Amino acid sequence: MTILPQPKKLKKTGGTISVANLKIVLTPKCDERIFRAAQKLANEMLEETGNTPVITKVFEVTDTQGKIVIDCLGKKSGEGYKLSAKSDSIVITGDTLAGTFYGIQTLRQMLETCGEDIECCEIEDKPDMSYRGFYHDAARGRVPNLEGAFKMIDFLAYY
Repeated sequence: MTILPQPKKLKKTGGTISVANLKIVLTPKCDERIFRAAQKLANEMLEETGNTPVITKVFEVTDTQGKIVIDCLGKKSGEGYKLSAKSDSIVITGDTLAGTFYGIQTLRQMLETCGEDIECCEIEDKPDMSYRGFYHDAARGRVPNLEGAFKMIDFLAYY
């Protein structure tokens, strides 16, 4: 399983979970940005499995079985997250909305690498630096149009 950048902690727990019939559940602290990230995840799950996952927002998660639960702790700072893939569910918990977003990106990478059957594991990660940058030299001709710029931003956010 390849995840970029390499998570701080990755512990494989054995076994796999099929994402084919999992539902996506968002908790109340998740906003429209997390919903859009969950939609991208759902679209990639559809491409991989042929099944359209249902995305719902709930007040309280009482049972995680058969679900991808996406939660945000609502801390004031920090971009860390935890991802727990068990044989019956996947739970992503971010310290902040940014951390939650990064957890979803990690799951998308796992889906791309592993396919429909995700390896069961425990992942904890956070960025090394609070500010990260990218330099695009457009002075020598290749100036992206608006669509190209958005594709570049999506690509960078994926990693």
